[in-house]
Amino acid sequence: MAVEKHNKLDIAARQLEAAVHLYLGGGDRYSVITLAGAANSILTALVLKAGKEPFADFARRAHEAIKGSMPSRGKFMSHLNKVLGINALKHMDQGDDEVVEFDAEKSARDAVLIALSNYRKLTGKDEEFMFAFFQRLHDDMPPEERGEVQKQYENRPEKMKKGPKMFSD
Repeated sequence: MAVEKHNKLDIAARQLEAAVHLYLGGGDRYSVITLAGAANSILTALVLKAGKEPFADFARRAHEAIKGSMPSRGKFMSHLNKVLGINALKHMDQGDDEVVEFDAEKSARDAVLIALSNYRKLTGKDEEFMFAFFQRLHDDMPPEERGEVQKQYENRPEKMKKGPKMFSD
């Protein structure tokens, strides 16, 4: 076998697309989380390298607007990976429990959403797998909640209406 060069964006894109296909097909949620988390790690670094705002920084600004303080990027990323179960699915450190507690369905959805936001931010591309994922989210959301999401967006803190846009090119 020959050693070949592999582009990090291509790797992340394939991991993300695989995560979406697994998600849409009802596949293993642990694998969805792990693939989306790995893709997001690469995508976050590439977004930063391109001089753009990754999801984590957008979320940190939201935290500041709501709570009045902004956590460091590293601290926030660690927190996000813990909440989504990404770290628990990748690591077993000495002293860790053998059982983890989290909502695998929600974590799979959210891990994919975060990675998709960074992919779109970096590439500006709208891929078919993205549309399929968002259509599924729309279809799965009860109709009465759809209007509530729009209201929450419209009523977001004023600080969140300013600054870098999540999906600007």
